[in-house]
Amino acid sequence: MGRRAVWVMLLLVSCATPAPQARLAPEQLKGMKQADIVGLLGEPDFRRSEPPAELWQYRAADCVLDLFFDRDRDGLRVSAAATRGRADAGTCPDADAPLKAHLTGARL
Repeated sequence: MGRRAVWVMLLLVSCATPAPQARLAPEQLKGMKQADIVGLLGEPDFRRSEPPAELWQYRAADCVLDLFFDRDRDGLRVSAAATRGRADAGTCPDADAPLKAHLTGARL
């Protein structure tokens, strides 16, 4: 088998292998603009505006991702992000659950 055939096979194998899903931690969202968050996670399940701040929630079966936005000179940016268990489900078994659920389309 020639060198070129080996390269073609390697290229095809790499295209067929699914890329591993990036693991996102809530603290990685700090500093992001609202439009960036919507592009990543979609529209929030809940919004509360208390000028000059805003709270967004993304809900999964067992967890909630809370995003707190504060105003700076460029608009609203994430100032804090945290996950917590839902009141009716107890503790959050996986700190990434809300992010994973939204990234894979499983929304509540």
